Amino acid sequence: PQLKQLELLNENIGRNECTALTNLVNGASDLDVLNLCKNDLDDEGLDALVAALTNGRLSFLGLSQNKISARGCQSLASLLGNASCNLDKLILSNCNVGDEKASIFATSLATNCKLKTLVLTHNDITAGGWSGFSNILCDASSVNETFLSNHSLEHVHVNMIPSTMPPDVEASLALNRSSADKRQVATRKILKHHQHFDMHPFFEWDLKVLPIAVTWFDRARSIANNEDGIDKHKLGTIYQFIRAMPEVFEPAPAPAAV
Repeated sequence: PQLKQLELLNENIGRNECTALTNLVNGASDLDVLNLCKNDLDDEGLDALVAALTNGRLSFLGLSQNKISARGCQSLASLLGNASCNLDKLILSNCNVGDEKASIFATSLATNCKLKTLVLTHNDITAGGWSGFSNILCDASSVNETFLSNHSLEHVHVNMIPSTMPPDVEASLALNRSSADKRQVATRKILKHHQHFDMHPFFEWDLKVLPIAVTWFDRARSIANNEDGIDKHKLGTIYQFIRAMPEVFEPAPAPAAV
């Protein structure tokens, strides 16, 4: 039960061996590193392994050069999407991860706030596969969706020259690395991707939300080092409330005649 690290590389571990291995994993509550690269692990063996890892404290999982299909990727995706998953690094080099499998992993990261590194070297991912990562890392459809995007994934290694990773994915990963405080990361993404803050959905709360919005902009100023841009957003937000509720704002008195 005190086993913390287990590395079995190039040991011809297949379905039967992996199923037996789950008994060991189930009893190793402190297991932190599991490396099964360069084996014959298939979908059925992976299913059993994932079931054993769901409630563990595992932070590193190496599965490079195994026989994992799209169905096996779904099992891994269910692990990543589980709130109790503690994986910090997942290695899937040389696993024939194409666009379909990449999209599966991207979708699973929508609710994952632990995984920091995903290694996908020596796979064939095109723009179609990367589009899922673009949306998960920074959904710019609204301020709220940007706030709810994945701010935890910091590194996706592809090791291809030239890199097939789109610039927007690289930029979002760089923003995720910019601060350990993910609230700051979310703020930077919001300021970068939203030139206009639509406050209409909040008008039903009258003026209750306005002080909150003003405070948010003041706090954002210390994060983004962009005072002019932030002040412009702030004034635009206040102006929206003034236009929507003119009856609660008093006009400034006219200047006295000289």
